[in-house]
Amino acid sequence: VARRRHTRTRRRRAAHKRDGEQRMAAVVLYFARTLKYELQRLATRLGFAAASPTPVTRAWLAARCASVDAAGDPAEETSIKGGENGAVARVSVGGASLIVKRPPAAAPARAVGALQCWYEREVYFYAALAEKSGVRCPKCEYAHYDGWTGEFVLVLEDLVASGAAR
Repeated sequence: VARRRHTRTRRRRAAHKRDGEQRMAAVVLYFARTLKYELQRLATRLGFAAASPTPVTRAWLAARCASVDAAGDPAEETSIKGGENGAVARVSVGGASLIVKRPPAAAPARAVGALQCWYEREVYFYAALAEKSGVRCPKCEYAHYDGWTGEFVLVLEDLVASGAAR
């Protein structure tokens, strides 16, 4: 009986220790993300450049996307509604249509995205994992994330224009 009690006590202590370690890890992660967000705000205040111009220009696209020719008509940008977590726009360039996603203008939405690393994860997915996933995803023409400012830009294939979506 004494041996069983001792074993139960050891198990409880070990479980309590694991719970404490998990709580500590969550607190450290929270502080790390908060610090990252505050550094991004500071970098923005100091005037670090945005990841992409607004509106997107043909020259900017041509320098980053192989499918865009630098010569020709200027790019036409049309905002797409529903971009709560990012500013999404359809850009028409010389008959081609691309989707450009950037951070939202609203500071609270940017804060949530930065604290939860949404933009960093999304850029990583399209830049490194989308082609390997086996899932039909828009082709990524250009992906950039700036960890200092939290700025990002994704230039993706327009699935509506290609007939893959409605």
